Amino acid sequence: MEIIQGVSKQDKNHVLNQLMELEQKIWDKSMAASIEQVRNRLTIFSDGLWRLYDGGYLKAYMFFYPISKMKAVMYNTWEDFTNEGYCNNFDPHGEILFGTTICSDGKKYGNLLFASGVSYMKNQMYVSVEEVWACSRIPSLALKNIAEKDITIEEEELYTDGVVKMLLNQGFKPFSLNKDGYKIDKESLGYSLTMVLKV
Repeated sequence: MEIIQGVSKQDKNHVLNQLMELEQKIWDKSMAASIEQVRNRLTIFSDGLWRLYDGGYLKAYMFFYPISKMKAVMYNTWEDFTNEGYCNNFDPHGEILFGTTICSDGKKYGNLLFASGVSYMKNQMYVSVEEVWACSRIPSLALKNIAEKDITIEEEELYTDGVVKMLLNQGFKPFSLNKDGYKIDKESLGYSLTMVLKV
């Protein structure tokens, strides 16, 4: 297996095609990123792309990009953070590194890639970064009464979501539910939970 950070001298169109092939294999059309969204992310911050290959085939990728701390505290949902998936709130000097996507063909690949990437981030690969943020959706929480003002989330309940489990295992801590504390996330009919890792 090989993990590659950034794009460097590689042909961006070739990388873009690989990413889109994986996106369309893993997600249905309603969830997959568009070619315009992925191209925009590569244009904005190609160094934020992390890929894992096995046997020469792309098996997982994730994407992180910096945003300012001032903006970060304004956002709570996946769509807020990513500007509808286009990541136009990019700030080259941002103190927050935000994870926009994790796509993997097989559970072990996503976990391995994420753990490796976070390990580099903890070692302050990105000099200006103070915190790494991620936002996960938890569909199981949509079953709760949305009129309930004070929702308590047990750690056991968080662990039912694969992405949340991955974040918790890497040292991320729950920061907040989305804006109203109990609002349903239209993207997955679940709640959005913001997680933070201090670096």
